[in-house]
Amino acid sequence: RVKDPAGNVSAWTAAPTVLKDTVVPTGYSVTFDQAWVNAEVQRVATLTVHGGELGVVYDITVQSSGGGPAVIVNGILPDATLQIGPVDLSALGDGLLTAVLQLTDAAGNAGLEQADSVNKDVALPPVPTLVVTTDPIHAANVAAFAFGGTAEPLTWVDYAISSSAGGGPIESA
Repeated sequence: RVKDPAGNVSAWTAAPTVLKDTVVPTGYSVTFDQAWVNAEVQRVATLTVHGGELGVVYDITVQSSGGGPAVIVNGILPDATLQIGPVDLSALGDGLLTAVLQLTDAAGNAGLEQADSVNKDVALPPVPTLVVTTDPIHAANVAAFAFGGTAEPLTWVDYAISSSAGGGPIESA
């Protein structure tokens, strides 16, 4: 109510109702759904939000240690778990990708950032080198044929050996 200088007093007004919410979202996480981001999945990657609160806003930022513009994905969680994708990560450079998730409720309370990381490698491996160590091949050493070479570490090298004299090729398994 209000009182003016002449002593007139107004009637009481109804008190407004105010919602108090000081609880920030908690208990959530984000994961990449791929063990690696390679050339095959870089344009169709997926992430999953786990343990979210229904109706909160999610903001995910994905960055790479190899550079490139951040990829930002956001929306409203329709359920406690949400798979998000496809997410195009092709503009991010090769390196460690980190997805950072933050949830914000309707009252504006922002939860702590949660993160997950995965490696991105879309560069083709260099062509391996091959060195035949049994040359020439003749009747006495045909069973001891040997070859070697070099390739990118941790890669699988496929090979096929054939003869101009015919017969089927020998291929790696």
